[in-house]
Amino acid sequence: MAVVLDLTNLRISRTITTPFLRIPPELRNHIYNYLLIGPDRLSRRHSAFCAYADRSSRDIERPPFKVVYDHKCICRRRQFLAILLTCRQIHSEAAPIFWSHNMHYFESTNLFAQNVSNALREQYRGFLHHIGIVSTCHIAHHGSAFSQSNKTDAEQSMWNILLTCKNLRTLELEIDTVQQYQTQYLKLRTALPHLKRLTLVRVQGFYLESQPCLRDPQLIYVKIPVDMPLDIEEHTEFHNFCRSFRDLVNSISTNINNMIRPLGAPLPHHLPPSLRDNSNKRTITIGHNNRVVSVIFYGLPNSHQTRQRLARQRLFEQNRLKAAGLPSRSEAELSLRVKQLKEEKEARDRIEMRLEEARVADIKEKDRDKRAQEQAVAEAKQKANQRVHKQRKIIKTQKAKQEERKRVPKKSP
Repeated sequence: MAVVLDLTNLRISRTITTPFLRIPPELRNHIYNYLLIGPDRLSRRHSAFCAYADRSSRDIERPPFKVVYDHKCICRRRQFLAILLTCRQIHSEAAPIFWSHNMHYFESTNLFAQNVSNALREQYRGFLHHIGIVSTCHIAHHGSAFSQSNKTDAEQSMWNILLTCKNLRTLELEIDTVQQYQTQYLKLRTALPHLKRLTLVRVQGFYLESQPCLRDPQLIYVKIPVDMPLDIEEHTEFHNFCRSFRDLVNSISTNINNMIRPLGAPLPHHLPPSLRDNSNKRTITIGHNNRVVSVIFYGLPNSHQTRQRLARQRLFEQNRLKAAGLPSRSEAELSLRVKQLKEEKEARDRIEMRLEEARVADIKEKDRDKRAQEQAVAEAKQKANQRVHKQRKIIKTQKAKQEERKRVPKKSP
């Protein structure tokens, strides 16, 4: 979520000096709409120049919402948010458009509680019209698609904050967030009078391989949405609806597994040609009552039309840079890579030089210690020899005196 700059204490000059502010407000709103309204977090795609952009009709494209902590990909970020930091007037005009016209997804209840309560000023909560709290970390396995979940403090905090967003229109939640909080669910109609739609959502990952590689698994993701009525008051009916949603997701997961990994399919297996990015919506009929559910696929291979469009964008950008006398993106990336390799080599050389200097210094120090030790041993030996020689000399003198006494006759009395 973008961090809102607090400009409440700044003064606005009454004289309009910026040409942009001389434009009529209606046109400025069109500009704000163009800059700030964009696809939601789940629907964003990689740009033509991104390293993760699919360039083959068979490659699985990792969705931007699953690319984290990688400087090579910034496609998951919202663009042009810097306009909100321009000045207080532009911020006051553009911020309501950004917060009210976009779908804001949060990966967990904890992230929602932290961002909305800390990063977003309380008076801006009224601008939030569309919120989704949906995790993208669920992976479909054989059997049930769900695991046991318990209540958490983050979920309770999430509900407390959510019920203060008075102008909310659409809300997407996971089944665990709703089923364990029926009391808060019953407050939605009164606390959020403008809420028109509550949707239970499950974003599920599916392996393409029967034995996936844990290091780089091939995954596609499917969003399963089901609208939930806002007027379920009976406890039994409420839990029956939640149970039916779980059963529905399990049935859809089995159906999708059979679709993307049909029994007896040759390996390596590729998705059917009909599953491409330009046809990522499917209607699936489930059960004896022929219930129809619309699902959305993410991470599908690019269609021929999409690959052509991306190739045209890359070619146009290459020609533009060439006409301006600038290196193309590939040339710039190559020169940057060469520079990085050169810097890495220089860093390794410096490290090796320091290690060599340390090794030589260590050898010299050991030599000094050895020479000092040898000198100390020699000095100790010399002193010992001197003591022995002195002792022998004393003994020899004493013997000479004794012999001298023996030779001298004693005087008679």
